[in-house]
Amino acid sequence: MKQNHLKAYLKACGMTYEQAGALLNMHPPAIGRMANGQRTLQPDYARVLWQSFGFPEEDMGRLYTTAPSPDYFKRHGRPFQGQVGAPGLAPRPAPLQAPQQALRTIQVRGAVQAGLFTEAHEWSQQDWFDVTTVAEDGHPQNLPRYGLQVRGESMNRVFPNGSVVAVINFDVLGRAPRTGDYVVVLRRADCMAEFEATVKALQVKEDGTVLLWPKSHEPAFQQPLVLAGHDGGPSGSALNREEMPSQAGAEDIQIVGLVVSAVAGLPPATF
Repeated sequence: MKQNHLKAYLKACGMTYEQAGALLNMHPPAIGRMANGQRTLQPDYARVLWQSFGFPEEDMGRLYTTAPSPDYFKRHGRPFQGQVGAPGLAPRPAPLQAPQQALRTIQVRGAVQAGLFTEAHEWSQQDWFDVTTVAEDGHPQNLPRYGLQVRGESMNRVFPNGSVVAVINFDVLGRAPRTGDYVVVLRRADCMAEFEATVKALQVKEDGTVLLWPKSHEPAFQQPLVLAGHDGGPSGSALNREEMPSQAGAEDIQIVGLVVSAVAGLPPATF
């Protein structure tokens, strides 16, 4: 072994084997063998490299005898990079970090059928469970949110079967439903006090007609539910918040909640 301090000086100067090889017209592996003492560092090579480092020629012997020091580099106005990168290699850039999103935990309290009205199903409290979703959903952070599990295939373009949606009720949100919202809708069951529930996409037309759309890949779920205004006609004020629970001009239909985020569920296994 022919010991020298070339490896340490290359590192301290931030010079790669490729860059040193270009100066000496040598392949990078040959520079590596020289820097590791497996090959003699010839004085002619040492002189070219030392000059490229920007140090006085009379100090060239330090390549053989003295490890680089921050003081020596500072004295000659050279930046010392001894703590950066691997020996003889360019410093590695720091790995890119994905931006961190703030998260929140919500309670999933029941299930709702996508696209179809079915019996509203709120689980007993012992069956509630927590899920994590994004905290920033475009709405005030202090408003209460709850989760519903979406079942069925009639909203599968947006909410696959088993998804969990985070919901803010309109009565605390402070605005009426509007076109483009995904909404939770309740309907009073025929001849019963119970309510049925669904999730739909909302469209309000210029004449006030309200359309509740499924969003599905299934051919059976392509047509909207059309809600007329009071007395059988469209109502331009049908979605005013003050008119709840008689939303959309239908006394037995309530648009109760806005879907503000979703957590995708696992698809069922197929064979």
